[in-house]
Formats: sequence, C-alpha cells, structure tokens
Amino acid sequence: MNRLPLRIGLVLLLAGTSSAMALPSEESRWIEVRSDHFRFFSSASEDRTHDIVAALEQFRTVLDQLMPGRSVEDTEMTTVFVFGSNDSYGPYNLRTASGEPSAAAGFCARSPYGYTIAINATPGRSYRQMIYHEYVHHLLFQRFPGTPIWLHEGLAEYFSTLTLDDGQTRIGFAPQRHVDWLRTNEAPAAYVLLGATAESVKYSEIERAGPFYAGSWLLAHYLLQDAGAGPLSVQALLELRSADAPYNRSLLEALGVSKRELSDRLGAYGRKKSFAFNTAQLEDSTPPEGDAGKLASRSDLMVRLGELLSFVHDDQAAASEHFRAALAIDPGQVRAAIGLSYASELSGEQAQASEWFAKAVKLSAEDGTVHLKRADALIIAFQRRHPGKTPLGSQLDPQLALARESALRATELDPKLAHAYLAIGTTYIYDPGDVGPGIAALEQARRLDPSRPEVTAHLAVLSARNGDFDRADVLLAEVGDTALDADLVRRARKSVSLAKHAYVGRLGQESRFREAIMLLGDMIEETTDPAYKEVLQGEVRRLGHYDKYREAVALANGGQLAHAREILVVLQSAELDQALSEQVEDALKQLGEQPGR
Repeated sequence: MNRLPLRIGLVLLLAGTSSAMALPSEESRWIEVRSDHFRFFSSASEDRTHDIVAALEQFRTVLDQLMPGRSVEDTEMTTVFVFGSNDSYGPYNLRTASGEPSAAAGFCARSPYGYTIAINATPGRSYRQMIYHEYVHHLLFQRFPGTPIWLHEGLAEYFSTLTLDDGQTRIGFAPQRHVDWLRTNEAPAAYVLLGATAESVKYSEIERAGPFYAGSWLLAHYLLQDAGAGPLSVQALLELRSADAPYNRSLLEALGVSKRELSDRLGAYGRKKSFAFNTAQLEDSTPPEGDAGKLASRSDLMVRLGELLSFVHDDQAAASEHFRAALAIDPGQVRAAIGLSYASELSGEQAQASEWFAKAVKLSAEDGTVHLKRADALIIAFQRRHPGKTPLGSQLDPQLALARESALRATELDPKLAHAYLAIGTTYIYDPGDVGPGIAALEQARRLDPSRPEVTAHLAVLSARNGDFDRADVLLAEVGDTALDADLVRRARKSVSLAKHAYVGRLGQESRFREAIMLLGDMIEETTDPAYKEVLQGEVRRLGHYDKYREAVALANGGQLAHAREILVVLQSAELDQALSEQVEDALKQLGEQPGR
C-alpha cells in the first residue's frame, strides 16, 4: 500500500486496482470459525478449514513459548480468509507491478485496523511456509520493535519451515532454495547483512532465493544452531537489544568476535553439506481449539471482504460494491457505512463521503473507529492530491483540520486507539504552526504501540521541524535499521533533510552563517544523492561568502579598514550571488572613500 505518511501495510507484492467484479455467489457456502487469536471466513471444506485453524493456532503457540515478549493487543483478532478454490481466491489476490495476479498461495497484510491473512486453500496448493514467514514478522513487530532487518528476515525464514506432525515440533529445516543458492555462491559477508536497511536490501527477491534472504537465514540458523561456543536461544537472541548500544554491536560483543571473524565463521557454515534442525521441547504445544463453526453471515462476509479490498488492495470501486451489498442485507451495518465513506473519499466523491460518515455516526455515535477511518480517508485523499510533497501553506488545509478533529474525537471515545494518535501527528507534518501537539500525539502512539515504524518516522520529521536534529537523526537511524518499508524510510529522510534545509535558511536570515555551515556539513555527510550533495556544497560556499562579508563589515566598523578591504577584494573575485555582489561593491566603494589604516 503505497501511501505515506499513513503507510502501515506490509504485503508481499503490489496490490492492483481492478474494474467491477462479481460478488461471491449467494449459493457459495462460507463458514465462520473463531479461535483464541483468529477469526476465519472460509469457503473451503470444514475439515480443511479446521486443519488451517489448528496449524495457525499451534504455530502461534510455539512462537509464544520461543519468543515471548511484550504483546501489543490488536484492536481486534486477526482475520483469516480461506478461499477454497482458485476461482474464489482470484478476485482478492494481490497483483504484481504489471497487473498480473500474484503466483503466491496467499498473503498477509497489516492495515490500520488489524492484521489480515488470505490463503488460497485450493487442494494441492502449498501455503504454510509463506504464511508462517509473514506471521513471524507480525509477532516481531508487536513484541520486539527495533529488531534489525536481517534478523527479521532470518527468523521469518528460520521458522517458515516449522513442522507440527505427529505431536512433534521440528524447527530449523533448511529451505531448499537457500541450500541451492549456497551451493554455488559464497555466503554474504557479515558486515553486509548487519548493515542492511530497508533502502539497501533487495526486496525484489520475490522468491526469497537471493543473497540477502539466504544470508539472513544462514546467520540466524548459525546463531540458533551453532554460534561457535554454543547456540543462542531465540529469546536470548532477541533480548540482545540495548538502549545503550546498537543491536549489532551487542551481538558481536555477546559472541566475542569482530565482523570479519563472524564473516569467516558464516562462510564456513554456509559450506556445510547439511544443516541441523531441532525438535523443540515445549511445555505445551497443544493449540487452542477453534469453535465448531457456523454459516457466515453474508452481510458480515461482504463487509470483511470489502475491507480487504479497500484497506489492503486499495480497490475502492470493488470495495464499495461489497459494502452496498452488505447494507442491502442489513441496513444497520455500521462498518459498511463507514467503509463507503472511506471508499467515497478516496474516489474523489467528497459529498457522498460526508453523507455516509453522517450515517455511520448515526448508527454508532460512540464508535471511535468510525471517526478514525474518516480521519484516515481525509488524510490519504489529501496526500494523493500532493504526491511526494509536503505542502506548508500559511495555515493548515481545511481537509486536514477536519481529519485532525475526527482523530481527536476518536481518541476521546477510545483513548487506546494508537492509530488515532498517529493520524493526529500526521496532520502536523503539513501544519506550518507549532508542531508540539503533533509530537505529543506521536509519543502517545509510540507508548501504546511501539511496533509501528511509521510512528517513529513521523516523529523524526516533527522533531526536525522543531529544531531537535539530534533526536531526529537517532529516530531516523532506528527506523532505517528496522523498518521493512524502503519508501517510508526514504520519505522520512527527505522530510528531515528539508526541515534541516529550512532551518539553514532561517539561520542565514539571522546571519548565523557558521551554524548554518556546520549543519550543512552534517547534511553533506548524510546524503547519498550526488545531485543534492552538490546543491548543499554550493550552499556552503554561498553562506561562506556571506560570513566573510559579515566579518569584513565587523572589521570596518572596528576601524580595521585595510583588513576589511583585503577580505572584500578576495570576495570580489569569487562567484557571488547578485545581492552579495552588489553589497561587496558598495562596501569597497565606501572604503575607498576613507583613509586606510
């Protein structure tokens, strides 16, 4: 889902926008099953559905014991769609960048309103490794925010091959694609893996069969199965995080090795003929059982599928068809009404969006999520009118003011809605005034749910707007090391850089040239864009000229006319902007009319 700064989706491929689509047939049989952590809507057979229920609950049970940590409660249970055939899955499948249906047997997506899993359960399709991989990301984001990217991917791959057969839990089987790659390639150096960020990682490795995924899996496997002096537990590995030191430094200190030594060990490990696996000794691997299941309410099913299309696939036309179908069955469906408001706003139908929002509030005036979804739609619609830009007018745009009002109302109704505080903070990115309340809102979102990298990214931007560049840089480093979203990181870095550049301008207007030049020097070191670096270097030269002119004026005012004249003559031969050039000429003319010293 390519929208910022409210981007929160984590999907495997790009979601495509489709034309009008047929709704699921009224004759199709869908069942609903609830378990402790999941809510399933399935058109597959009951036996296959319950197998999937057991597999996901047991996988979560295993992970609960292997990597316990602070669990952030979702606003609702994870929704799982189980499609019983290719035909039923096709309209809800992801699309590649070219618009073709994804070849994956399912996908996981994190929307602002919960986590969603979709599974193509056509007999003969294999989906478990992909689902397990993505669900590990979900739990890591929830329980261990700040986990570096290589460990995110390494653990996701390590657990993706977990088997739960015959009461035995086996962990650590080597994915064959990684073994095949390592048979013909040298393992990546440790410094490459440890230094990976969302901007440097090649996430185009859709099949996860290239050097980054193979290397991340190999390093995780080495740490959990060998690690030289002895393997680390998953919990010990995750708890190496420290507030006083970067994760990678803590890892190297725990292992007692340098990056070079770790690279040597990893290279030797990658040349092994076979890789061990573990049979986990768990306290209890019996999964919570789902209920017996019931026929799904068609109205509820249409709403849930509509939300999948709207919030994950950004297909507002198809989503609207589903929401209208739900309301035709049950006019009291508040989720369908607010879904239509959201879809209408993003389709440019603002009047209809306002009408549907009013209906949703009338149906459920005390539901905070109704106001939150309205705020989200207004913010995203505004962003789409200004792609890639952060427009700052003389006052906050009325649409964003309305979004802020809606988000504030959401927090009044439900103070635990972390995403509502994120929405409030996001509006301040476009506010030319005091950003302090936006920082406070984002801090609250971070306390309620530290798993959202976009909160950290936006907090970095507002900190920079507030002149706190040291904190902005720390937050940028944090989000760059841990976010899986390269676009989010790039946009945050650009916004922070623009804030710094604006501050340089203010310093220049106040004749604080040397402070401005020091800040520009830091920016030159930070940027990887050659063109922007050249712009910054030009700015350093320009402000350096103004600083020398200020020095000459001060000397002249102090009576040191000869010294002042020397500086001005040197400046006269430099490449100056027109305003400074005229000032230098005027100053030399005045000095020429005075006796030198």
